[in-house]
Amino acid sequence: MQGILRIFLNFFLIDPIRKILALIFAFGLWFFVAIDTNYLYTKNVIINYTGLPESYVLVDSLSQIRVTFSGRGRALFNIWASPLRAICSLEDVRVGENDILTKDLNLPVGDVNFTYEKKSFSVMVDEKLKKVVKVKVPIRGQLKEGYSISGIFVFDTVIATGPKGILKDISEICSESLDIKNQFTTFEKEIKIYPPPHIQLSTYVIRIKIEIDTTMERVFTGLPIKLLDSRKRQVSPRVFSLDTLLLAGARQRVAALKEDDISIRINISSLKSGEHSLPAEIILPEYITPVYSIPRRFRIKIY
Repeated sequence: MQGILRIFLNFFLIDPIRKILALIFAFGLWFFVAIDTNYLYTKNVIINYTGLPESYVLVDSLSQIRVTFSGRGRALFNIWASPLRAICSLEDVRVGENDILTKDLNLPVGDVNFTYEKKSFSVMVDEKLKKVVKVKVPIRGQLKEGYSISGIFVFDTVIATGPKGILKDISEICSESLDIKNQFTTFEKEIKIYPPPHIQLSTYVIRIKIEIDTTMERVFTGLPIKLLDSRKRQVSPRVFSLDTLLLAGARQRVAALKEDDISIRINISSLKSGEHSLPAEIILPEYITPVYSIPRRFRIKIY
């Protein structure tokens, strides 16, 4: 082992300049021969899409395609060293799925021969839609005991842009969660918002105001219950009411609450005829929560 190490050290320590020059000469000779030899070289090429009409948006597409090049070493060396892009024109696309022939791609590589791994691929195009969307702020943590949120107000207007097929069903988007642990006074904060896939926003940071008030409880009695039945069957009893409902929330909101703001219902549309014991669904304005209700369940007979 020591003998091998000694030979290795001697190679670099004895007349090193001449040996380095010899190595450089050998590499140059190899390189000169190599660049004049024919080779095959395969790499993934990124696809750049151009010419998409302003009223359309690209929903799904192929990001890169595998290409095999053949030619002399000097030409393939330039291809290896350069960030190649295949240009795909979308001037003539329509809404829906479009088949793209790879022979129609523009790949600027000079006289080098090349072949694509695929003969064609598809891109999905949709109409572009713009609309104002509401921002929903998830809450994390608990306020200081005895306090409630009175409202969360967004100062910025958020405009979403994206495919019509996706955006038409979106009315609100979520922000990052807001930590309110031990807060007891109104405050303002900047938070980030996160769009769904394929959706762009006019802003990704918004300023919000969280209004906080002392907690108040209030009792409502004799609230009517609406019975929902798509088949309009006979039921017994015909009239229902909630004897007692205790609500809690920010003082100003609870104090201004009216009976008409509270919706209570029981849906029996999916139930078979017979006797049932069912809970009521209580629908309340935002930031108002039920503490308890009496009774908890109702006996209903469906004919």
